[in-house]
Amino acid sequence: MKLTVMPIMKWTKRDREYYVHIQIVYENGHLNIHGVEGALASVDCLGAYGQIDVHLRHEILGEDYVLVPPWTEEMFRKLLDLWDKWHLNDKHAGCEHQRELGWEKDGYDKHPSEPCPICGYEYGSDWHTIPVPADVVTWLFTLPRAAKRCKWRSYSGD
Repeated sequence: MKLTVMPIMKWTKRDREYYVHIQIVYENGHLNIHGVEGALASVDCLGAYGQIDVHLRHEILGEDYVLVPPWTEEMFRKLLDLWDKWHLNDKHAGCEHQRELGWEKDGYDKHPSEPCPICGYEYGSDWHTIPVPADVVTWLFTLPRAAKRCKWRSYSGD
């Protein structure tokens, strides 16, 4: 499944309007979410692209962006939260115990190949999948489809 959404509009320093497109892809239990700010047909963009959720989270409604109807601030913030929690759900370096101990936040440099104190799994020796709950997938794919087509071809066809 693939869906492109367009929750917000922003402006360049010269007051040129542009839209933020976010593509949600869920295939074979793998969730991938990425975005582009002001996509141009030249495959360039007016802002950032990729994992733009990191900086979007710190922007302020009314100052940095406006919502595109029918989006609400609650919907937009929930999308950012789900993006943060479930993007690349099949790329976890630790077992469930290591995740509970916060090792993923610490990073591999702090726990290189360190065995789990509970089950012995060596941190970073394989990728683990955490299944995305069905209600999360349903919520994501009931979001409003982008009102304007993204100029990047890779974002079309959903």
